Amino acid sequence: MIHMSGVSVRVVRRMLGLIGLSLTALLPQQSWALNIVLSNDDGFETANIRALYQRLKTAGHDVVLSGPTQNNSGKGGAMNFLAPVTPLTKDTRFGTVKAGAAGAGVDPSDANVFYVDGTPVMSMLYGLDVVAAKRWGKQPDLVLSGPNEGANLGAINNSSGTFNNALYAINRGVPAIAVSYSGTAGHSYTTLTEGSVEYRVADLVVQLVNQLDAQKGSDGRLLPSGVGLNVNIPVLAEGVTPAFKFSRLGVATDYQPVFYESLSNSPVAV
Repeated sequence: MIHMSGVSVRVVRRMLGLIGLSLTALLPQQSWALNIVLSNDDGFETANIRALYQRLKTAGHDVVLSGPTQNNSGKGGAMNFLAPVTPLTKDTRFGTVKAGAAGAGVDPSDANVFYVDGTPVMSMLYGLDVVAAKRWGKQPDLVLSGPNEGANLGAINNSSGTFNNALYAINRGVPAIAVSYSGTAGHSYTTLTEGSVEYRVADLVVQLVNQLDAQKGSDGRLLPSGVGLNVNIPVLAEGVTPAFKFSRLGVATDYQPVFYESLSNSPVAV
């Protein structure tokens, strides 16, 4: 994770062990356009992912967004094997696409934004195997997952769709970064204004991506094979510029799932 004065960055490997990676300077350096698949677990219409999508495009990268139709937090690495994706039975999370539409398709307002009525990993794989293959004829240079609505630290990572999107991309040989931000609740991208904190979060992610691009290896990869980053950004204070630093993966988490025999007994059920 990267901890940023936060931002915490954890180096995630398929096998045990960490690598050293210099992210301290984060000074502007020359970078090149990257082919990027952007996904999440909160839905393709969220303010967090759309702010990052816009900022990556502004930075000159070629970006496609492929996310789930609904908030799928806590789905981990789940997938619906050998089952077709059927038409939508209800509107997408913020109503961009209505019930009855195809279960996997394109946002009517943006031909580079795609949705899948399935788990987070399914939507990320749609971006890899369908969208990227048609657009670039190859795998992307990078998979970005998030920014998530809330942190992904410690033991909760196993059940995080944001984290597992990155993990599955790494297993497919693609450099991947999972990003989470503690300071926003779920709302639609239609609420974004130029002063929205989601853009500050997005700018930090773009800064990190461009730095990795400027320092990539001779093989052209942003990260060594089998390696990804899990980045957690704390609540951003006005006038404070956070700094990236490495952190250890702890066993504690703020989330403690509980099974209620009757949902009416849950203090947080809606």
